[in-house]
Amino acid sequence: MNIKSKGKLRGDKEDFRKGFSLVEIAIVLIIVGFLLGLGIRSCMSGIETAKIDNTRDKLLTFKTFILNEFCKTGSLPEKSEIDPYYLKDAWNRDIELIYASDVESNNPCLLKNTILSLILPEGNKVENVVAVIISSAMNKVLDSNVSSNQVELREDDLWEYITLYELKTKCCKGEEIKILTGSLPPIVQGENYEVVVTVKGGKPPYECSISIENGTVEGGDSYCKITLSEDYTKELSSNEILITLTVKDSSTPTLSTSKGYLVTVIRRKL
Repeated sequence: MNIKSKGKLRGDKEDFRKGFSLVEIAIVLIIVGFLLGLGIRSCMSGIETAKIDNTRDKLLTFKTFILNEFCKTGSLPEKSEIDPYYLKDAWNRDIELIYASDVESNNPCLLKNTILSLILPEGNKVENVVAVIISSAMNKVLDSNVSSNQVELREDDLWEYITLYELKTKCCKGEEIKILTGSLPPIVQGENYEVVVTVKGGKPPYECSISIENGTVEGGDSYCKITLSEDYTKELSSNEILITLTVKDSSTPTLSTSKGYLVTVIRRKL
């Protein structure tokens, strides 16, 4: 009886020493590999999500900087004036800044519209855009179609934009400047010429200038006074001259307007 008992114990021990079969090990390795794959994909997805969030924050900061700079100086900043940190996205690729061409040569506060528009991915159109800021995100190149007058945005890109309404609401204060005087009296050749032009709107006092180098102009709270000397009018040889008056106010950003006057010259014998 003791012998049988020992034999049985020895058989059990031998069965225990056999371990796992190759099939079982293969199954375990497949499961471990699958779990590792899920973990890596989840980790990579988390990294890409963090990069997207980081780039969105940069784009929003970029937009805020442009608005604040324009409110402070009256000029739209160039890329060279912006911290290089905000010119690269989280994938270390350039962030594109696109201005409407007409706001680069004109004060946006005086514009009623711009030539730049956007087509959003869902098909909606946004008119009167001042600036667009775009990142290609995970792509190596922009998917969005960019032309001089229109930007057609794609879902794979990241972007922010500034409309004319948004910029004017935040930065452009006061009423538009208006030159109320419709025409100027004739100039008599060989005589001093003085005329007062009425101005309103914006923030007085006004800074005034004219297109005639030898003329002088004085600005006030509601007027511009133009003076041409006797020596200047004496040399006039044509029957008409063009005087262009430019008026700027005291606000920031500065508002300005211009008006041209075709003035008759009364010639006389000197």
